[in-house]
Amino acid sequence: MGRGRSENIDFSQQLVEFMEAVREGEYFLTTAHLVTWIKSHQPEWLSEYMAAKPNEVREYKCLIEWCLSFANRHGYKHRVP
Repeated sequence: MGRGRSENIDFSQQLVEFMEAVREGEYFLTTAHLVTWIKSHQPEWLSEYMAAKPNEVREYKCLIEWCLSFANRHGYKHRVP
């Protein structure tokens, strides 16, 4: 993924497929969609990710930033409707 880096999460393909399905359904894809998918399908990864953050506010902000970065790496751009 960009700059010679590879995706370091094992569920990236499934998440991209979910993102494509949301878009194919002619819906706006939001970070809330990604967070909900991660909570439902990758709770262990989410727990580990959140545990590495210093507090709840940073947990949420970092997760949203991660979702935006992931989407950008896969060709989705941040737009505000």
